[in-house]
Amino acid sequence: MEVAAGAAYTGARALVTMKQVGLNVASDPLMSLEYIGVKGGMVVLVADDPGPISSQTEQDTRTFGMFSKVPVFDPASVAEAYEMIQEAFDFSSKYKTPVFFRATTRVDHGYETVEVKDPEEYYVNTFEGFVKDPSKWVIFPRLSVKNHALIEKRNAELKDVFSEYHRNRIVAEPGAQPEGIDVADLDLASPSPLRDALVRPADAVDLWRERSFEQLAGGEWISGTFDRVVFRGEGDARRAEIYDWKTNRLRPGETPDAFAARMAETYAGQMRAYRAAVARLAGLPAGRVSSTLLLTETRAAVPVADENGFT
Repeated sequence: MEVAAGAAYTGARALVTMKQVGLNVASDPLMSLEYIGVKGGMVVLVADDPGPISSQTEQDTRTFGMFSKVPVFDPASVAEAYEMIQEAFDFSSKYKTPVFFRATTRVDHGYETVEVKDPEEYYVNTFEGFVKDPSKWVIFPRLSVKNHALIEKRNAELKDVFSEYHRNRIVAEPGAQPEGIDVADLDLASPSPLRDALVRPADAVDLWRERSFEQLAGGEWISGTFDRVVFRGEGDARRAEIYDWKTNRLRPGETPDAFAARMAETYAGQMRAYRAAVARLAGLPAGRVSSTLLLTETRAAVPVADENGFT
């Protein structure tokens, strides 16, 4: 890890490889590296082993990515890995951050026909070498505080960048959900209500993603996770909209409109509890919190009204 980081400090592109248990050992320099950043592209390829098949532990590097604030690329096939590794380097160079490349066992041990670029299509990296600058490369508390704020700001922006990443898709295997869909392959880069819900609105003043909550309401302990909550406006105009993903499937002969009505009725109680939780946590009147279901089966956004009919 340290050798690859040194190369990336010079502007060179560097790749360091390990399994998920090796990442545990390398986590100490990695945490500091994310605060320092890189000049060239640096990819940390971690071979995760779901199962596990040949490892001591079963770990998920995507969780480590959230912990370390390092972006994660997650290829689904050998061919996609070939294309995505190039994009990972480009991304790392652009945003001056190391990135994870999570290749799982079936990708690592698989093989597939890939279309290889011609030599004239290769990217040739040039770099100036290491430039001594203690204010950038020496990590002391003052720099840590400054860079931590920059990392949080950058990652808030990167969430929208990744939301529009052209390789995004959702695939649900049979039986993966109580009412799961057989296959839902969603192109989240194409215009749709689902894509629009994933892109930070220009007028949003705050945004919650995957935020867990627990609170006592009416003598009952309520816990859950908001998939996405968008806040707009200030003062008396401040409002919040909850977005919640649902992967239920159509019943035989059921129309999309009937399916939407059934989902709104099925999840009315959950959305009522979520609206109350957001209102309480954000200090908003209940009438200024709305909720919408995002249905992967029909790619529809379905508002869920409260008991007074407000959506």
